[in-house]
Amino acid sequence: MIEQIGVAKETIDKFDDHVLLGLSHGDLKFEHIVPSDDGLKFIDWETLGLRSMMFDVINLLATWYVRRAKYHHLFGHDLMEIFVNLNKERNIRFAAEEIKKQFHLYTNLFVLERYVRVVANKSISFNKEAGLLRAINFIDQFTLVRKYYV
Repeated sequence: MIEQIGVAKETIDKFDDHVLLGLSHGDLKFEHIVPSDDGLKFIDWETLGLRSMMFDVINLLATWYVRRAKYHHLFGHDLMEIFVNLNKERNIRFAAEEIKKQFHLYTNLFVLERYVRVVANKSISFNKEAGLLRAINFIDQFTLVRKYYV
């Protein structure tokens, strides 16, 4: 995991002036999206904070893909589609190479943000050791999934 964090930091250092931050749910997963008569409602906002703009999207997809090995090969493609569509919505036309840079940047930021979220947790009831083991396991699995595209 130390190696992954080092790679993530190197990537971020190269592109740090391109990082977009925004308000983030922080723990977005399918269990936190509830259908209602008015559309979708998002619940469990206790981890709300400022993070990279793609954190919630990557977290939502990653938590699903890392648990389903037969779909690992689709993760990068699906995430890239989201990057392309977000840039279209913002009326920004990036070359494929720029989209790949964004993919590398925001997936590496995601690795660091997941790690920091565990390390910085100050809750008395939070078992930091168990949380760190879960984070390391998740980041290791995420790295394997991401390799299908990278």
